[in-house]
Amino acid sequence: LPQRRGQEHEQNADDDQCWGHGGNTALGQAIADRKGKSEGLGSLKRLQLLLEELAATAPITSLMSPLFVLYDFRVATSHLTSKETANVKMKSVTDRLGLKEASDLQTIYGHLIQELLKSFKTLAILFGTPED
Repeated sequence: LPQRRGQEHEQNADDDQCWGHGGNTALGQAIADRKGKSEGLGSLKRLQLLLEELAATAPITSLMSPLFVLYDFRVATSHLTSKETANVKMKSVTDRLGLKEASDLQTIYGHLIQELLKSFKTLAILFGTPED
């Protein structure tokens, strides 16, 4: 069942507290331990910095791209933003996925999931999996 706006906001806040802030702090500490600077950066950018340091020759920027697209897609479809901001974000999403601007959500989801899977598979090859 669809959530009411207030419930959706509460869930997003819970997600941010669980994953965003704690994870962002841990990523910041890992970067600081390696003498890097991450102040003012969000968790995705911090993760990208850390991965770039750990695999300097890997195409980390392109591997991280689907995660940034997912974030923008979430903002465009779920957050209380102006229609103009949502449209700009959605155009950015479709452009980066190589889709037509008028693509429906199902098409966007399908392409985004495929891009995420490719990135995760490549990252697993680069860094191993928990079973390794």
